[in-house]
Amino acid sequence: MREETLDGSIRIPVSSTHGDGKGSFRMHGEVKAMDRKRIILMAAAVIIPVIVGLVLGYSFWGGEKKPLDYRQTLMDAAAYVRTLEEKNKDLATRVESLDAEVNVLRQKGQQSGTRNTNIITTLNQRVGFLEAENQRLKGQIRGLTHQADTTVGP
Repeated sequence: MREETLDGSIRIPVSSTHGDGKGSFRMHGEVKAMDRKRIILMAAAVIIPVIVGLVLGYSFWGGEKKPLDYRQTLMDAAAYVRTLEEKNKDLATRVESLDAEVNVLRQKGQQSGTRNTNIITTLNQRVGFLEAENQRLKGQIRGLTHQADTTVGP
């Protein structure tokens, strides 16, 4: 099943079937447009990421680097440390003022707590006296009711 062409090349037919079930022959040298697009897409899918990786890798790790100016770097670090120290002092003063406020509020709370405790004990004593008087009055009412029942009689 070999065919020779006019230019002397050899074509070998390759059979394939389409959806209609009929066999058709496609020559080895003939590549359909869809096959070409697939090959181009696959090549692009491999080549483009490789090129992008090389470019980004070179720009990140390779290439010319500026020499590091140690004096300027140390001056920048010292300035940063100074600003941190200033912020730390500000925070320390704020913490001290908040501690003072907390202490004042605690003292007020303790003073009002002792005052409240005194009020509560006084009220508890009054409740105790009132309950005792209530029991005494209930006893008098029972006694009077019993006396009234016995004197009125049937």
